[in-house]
Amino acid sequence: RCVCFSLESSTYLHFIACLQFMNVIVTLNELAIASFADGSLEDALKLFIEVLAIWQDTDEEDSSQWMANTLNNIGSTYFILNEIGPSLEAFSEALEILRSYLIENLYTFVSGDLTSLSLVSLLQLALGNFTFSAKVKEDKSLADFVEIMT
Repeated sequence: RCVCFSLESSTYLHFIACLQFMNVIVTLNELAIASFADGSLEDALKLFIEVLAIWQDTDEEDSSQWMANTLNNIGSTYFILNEIGPSLEAFSEALEILRSYLIENLYTFVSGDLTSLSLVSLLQLALGNFTFSAKVKEDKSLADFVEIMT
């Protein structure tokens, strides 16, 4: 397990090791994206799954967002491969992670640590973009809020 940015392990060598760890994840993810763009979907899927496994094996507080992003990439790849069941599983897991993250961090978000645009994006995520858009159209006060915040 990697705990890159904990206060207990703030030595220079640990910091360098963590940067290398992050470079590995970024490189694997970029290879997966390039494979996807090239049409090598099976290779992309294997790489995305490898990236997900690395994120799942970390103790990083922020890894949930990265895991959700990777799950979305996996879901998209399965979808293009016409494997709808695994695609829906990956998308559902990503949504569950993001909703949990939103709920766990709602106080931080509301207290102003994120930009207003991010708050609107989080509302879209929590409600689902289609539902959010429909609510904005039917609720003038919510429409005003969104306009002010964006």
